[in-house]
Amino acid sequence: MAKLEHVLLGNFDELLTYFTEGLLSTSKTASVEETSDFTFAGARSCTRVFERYSYTGQNRVSLCLTLFQSDGGPIFVGAITAASGGGYRKPVGDTVSDRTFLDKFKELLPKE
Repeated sequence: MAKLEHVLLGNFDELLTYFTEGLLSTSKTASVEETSDFTFAGARSCTRVFERYSYTGQNRVSLCLTLFQSDGGPIFVGAITAASGGGYRKPVGDTVSDRTFLDKFKELLPKE
């Protein structure tokens, strides 16, 4: 597993669309597997689970993306990756697969 957290300013919907399109363009096998959206009392949260096939690790890799904003303030962005293992023993390629997918997401973040 690999994790990245970041805080951004901007339009929630535009960032969600930008990250979704950006992650889907990282691989021909990338897809959105599931979504969740919640709004309450000025706060908003969305989660997107992306999946793609890793030729390096010969496995599927998931990236869970969460955006959270309260009262129009800064937007928290969290991304966690997880590679599928074939059994008890974790293949070496899993760590590489996790990092590679997360690195693709990092490239989408604004340069500071």
